[in-house]
Amino acid sequence: MREAQEFATLPDYLEPGLDLVFVGINPGLYSVAQGHYFARKTSRFWPAFSASKLSRNVRSGLRLDILTPQHDALLPRFGIGFTDVVKRPTANVSELTSADFDIGFLFSSTSCGITNLVLHVSTESWGSGPFSKWG
Repeated sequence: MREAQEFATLPDYLEPGLDLVFVGINPGLYSVAQGHYFARKTSRFWPAFSASKLSRNVRSGLRLDILTPQHDALLPRFGIGFTDVVKRPTANVSELTSADFDIGFLFSSTSCGITNLVLHVSTESWGSGPFSKWG
């Protein structure tokens, strides 16, 4: 488990037995203010996830055609979790520093049988943009 943070952030939705974990780089300020993952109306995450086969059981179980950020906390009961590599929220990922990254937590959480599949969700590439400075 992570140590308590000195700032507001989104909760990790991780528990044993998850089949899928969506891993973001870090939460945006707007998402934290709203209290939900990918909360901005322009985010393509929820429309894309709603249209995918990955969400079929969730949509069926909740009797919905379209999932929204308000459903994030319900997903663990369907075997799907959320977390971020960095928990410190920023307006832009370029504000992160190498000191923000807690990769050890991510690997210890996902390699101990929590999940069968981990998906990194980002519009940024690890090898370009702000991540190029960390290799």
